[in-house]
Amino acid sequence: MNFGEEGFLAQQSKEEKIKKKFRVACIQLIEETAQRQSTEIVDTVVNALAEATFSQSRILAKDVLQFAKHAKRASVSEADVLLAARRNADVQSALMQLQQKGGENQCMKRRRKDKGKYIEPDEETDFATKEI
Repeated sequence: MNFGEEGFLAQQSKEEKIKKKFRVACIQLIEETAQRQSTEIVDTVVNALAEATFSQSRILAKDVLQFAKHAKRASVSEADVLLAARRNADVQSALMQLQQKGGENQCMKRRRKDKGKYIEPDEETDFATKEI
């Protein structure tokens, strides 16, 4: 076995571990939701939902990476995630709410850290520093 095959097997093993953890988390969420609604769900449906969710998350991850690549960035930003989520209005609004809550928390952290300065969104640049 050469190094290329070992690397491929290690990557495949890592992907399988991620898939298993994702699947377990999905199944737990589905079961909790069914229990809250006093509903029984057949195991095949639970498995199908978990598989479909994993497939959709892979598609989303690829889209997010492509948006970052298109913007010639090495890392993914919040804007990339919001762009990828634009296909689903509910997901997009939920992400925007999280972004706003996170922004409020970041503002408070930065205010303490920068001793009297806070970061405020600006139209031309993503962030501008202002004095309090």
